[in-house]
Amino acid sequence: MSGIGSKTPPVPPADSADNNTVSDVVGNKTDTTAGDSLYSGIANLSADHLVPAQDSADNNTFAEVIGNKTDTQAGTSIMALLKLVNETVGQKTTKALTFANDTGTVSLFTVTGDVRVNIIAICKTNVASAAAANIRMGVSGNDQAMISDTLATDLDANEFWNDQSPTSNIQAGDRVRSYDISNGDDVILTLDAQVDSGAITFYCLWTPLSSDGNVTAA
Repeated sequence: MSGIGSKTPPVPPADSADNNTVSDVVGNKTDTTAGDSLYSGIANLSADHLVPAQDSADNNTFAEVIGNKTDTQAGTSIMALLKLVNETVGQKTTKALTFANDTGTVSLFTVTGDVRVNIIAICKTNVASAAAANIRMGVSGNDQAMISDTLATDLDANEFWNDQSPTSNIQAGDRVRSYDISNGDDVILTLDAQVDSGAITFYCLWTPLSSDGNVTAA
């Protein structure tokens, strides 16, 4: 007596709709119509996870709806729409700085490409400097482009620092200036003498201008 499975069942033709044998259910390597066999189902699932071409207008699979990381045309994918939202609404990067006998240059934000920034600086702990240091904020090419020399000890807890005269714990939003930075010019503090202690939190609200525009805390 022949054992079970001694005869190999024939492979069904491509896209066969028959459902009489195990081989019909498994299918043919050339199956393409979803639902005809296990093979066609897996093949269609795999295709659904392939990354589409940049800015593809196709709308046949979930992968095409999600899109490509390099999509730029709004409306072609979820990825493209998210990029548009980032460019319109902007983003926030935070730098919490605690002084510990610092002097010279202190890096705040690393900039890539071209960006627009608004920086809100709030003192969290009174700043102390036995050497009566002045501090200023700007970019690597112009170290007081944002705030000119300010006596460090004038910065007390909960005050806003946006010019040489720190203000109390409330201020008008239009006092925070907007700056356009090109070519990845990083945002820095410059201390002309030692700052012993104190803490300032810098909130950088930014939007990219160039496709590679980005801001991170240094």
